[in-house]
Amino acid sequence: LDEALSGENRGSHTEELSHAALGIIRLRTESALLPPDTSEIGVQSLGCQAITRVMSDDNIQASELTMFRCLKKWAESRSSDDGTGLATNQFARRLSYRIDFGKVSPSDIAAEVADSGIVPVDHILAAYKTQALLAERKGLLSQQARRVDDKAATSGRVMVQGAGLSAVNGTYYSSSTAYSMYWRHQQYTRRGTLPVYGDGEFLLHTITLPDDAKKWFLSFRMEGGPQLDLYTAPVLSDELIPPMQTWDAVTAIHDTLQRNSCKQQSSLRKHTSFSDEREEGLDNPPICVWLPDLPDTLSITS
Repeated sequence: LDEALSGENRGSHTEELSHAALGIIRLRTESALLPPDTSEIGVQSLGCQAITRVMSDDNIQASELTMFRCLKKWAESRSSDDGTGLATNQFARRLSYRIDFGKVSPSDIAAEVADSGIVPVDHILAAYKTQALLAERKGLLSQQARRVDDKAATSGRVMVQGAGLSAVNGTYYSSSTAYSMYWRHQQYTRRGTLPVYGDGEFLLHTITLPDDAKKWFLSFRMEGGPQLDLYTAPVLSDELIPPMQTWDAVTAIHDTLQRNSCKQQSSLRKHTSFSDEREEGLDNPPICVWLPDLPDTLSITS
């Protein structure tokens, strides 16, 4: 692509070469531009005109995060002079506006994008704003009181979103409140299916441990079978609602689910020529948002 775009005598042959090269990049972006263990091929071999063409192309079948990684790799491999009179980072910062970071997860923005030095702060803040507004529209953010009284908690519902194990995501409804010697226990439930294990019931509940401490668990109870604990979180107060964050995956069960997921993905890839999708980890923690039940006479308007 770089040779075709920078050739002095451009004709039909170079145009065909350019279209062919761009076609490969569009379909196999990662394998073409981010091949492993190479220093002089891939995105590093592109000049300024070619990288601009790639970053501006609307038909590339790759995620915005992949496009950022290409730009970052390109910038890291260049000298301080990019051939246009601008420093490489300045040139890359201009190209970063061709990337829609609103489609990149906040955790990836924080982990990879924010400290890269090639994305302006205002572009990062705009992406966070887009993500926050999207989360609000999906019900992940709400005007929640500092404390929820026990009566309200026993009749509300919990929105679970963002878990890497997507089967647990959904709306859980309050089903019971129990009392032990020291603790009150609340339970929210929803019907669903867990891959490999089949149909059953997902439970969002508290358990008193042998040392009398209490923890929240997000579990799955199989039809006529045992209960599998998928995520756990500390009890942060005596309220009957789960914490929004601070969840961790239960390692043993997620290792089993990950192995089965890898087997299924491996079987799928045997029937496809390539895949540019980045798989999310099954152990990504959920976000839990408690919402009150509204009277039938009330409605929510935007």
